[in-house]
Amino acid sequence: MDAKLFLLKSFIAVMFLTALLTGCGQNDRAMDFGALEESDFFYNENENLTKNSPDNKLCVYVCGAVKNPGVYELPENSRVNDALKAAGGLLPEGDEININLAKPLSDGERIYFPKVSEEGKIPQDDGLVDINHASVTQLCTLPGIGESRAGDIVAYRESNGPFKQKEDIMKVTGIKTSLFNKISDLITVK
Repeated sequence: MDAKLFLLKSFIAVMFLTALLTGCGQNDRAMDFGALEESDFFYNENENLTKNSPDNKLCVYVCGAVKNPGVYELPENSRVNDALKAAGGLLPEGDEININLAKPLSDGERIYFPKVSEEGKIPQDDGLVDINHASVTQLCTLPGIGESRAGDIVAYRESNGPFKQKEDIMKVTGIKTSLFNKISDLITVK
């Protein structure tokens, strides 16, 4: 009987150890050391599964002359160029020449892409202000055009496309015939 009892105790011990090691009767998470849930991950734009931890991602705000301004999550070793790609690239008037595309990013950073500086880019030989390309600062040099009205002109052409003729500037709210007559000889459309 002692041999049968010994075998029975051995069998029970083996079953107990097997159950303990395989997690029988336990929830999977408790036995799977280091298990991660789906909420511990996020999908980046390439749909690669990346661990969602402050150690290997960063959030940056990309704004200015980019196609899709907004907040983007990028891998921790990302550069300004990666942020630009995430935002869909530059608008046609965007200026990447004055931005260091190789600069490493830091979490919480704001990256602003300016518009092309018109100085040196727009021919100034005739001395006229090209209302299709002039910056707010350049538009403010016109009589009767302040910063707010200049901003309205830029916003109008960004929403509606370039002016076809200089008289089209009167389509901008607040620019009436009397103001147009003051600036007519000082503006052009290129």
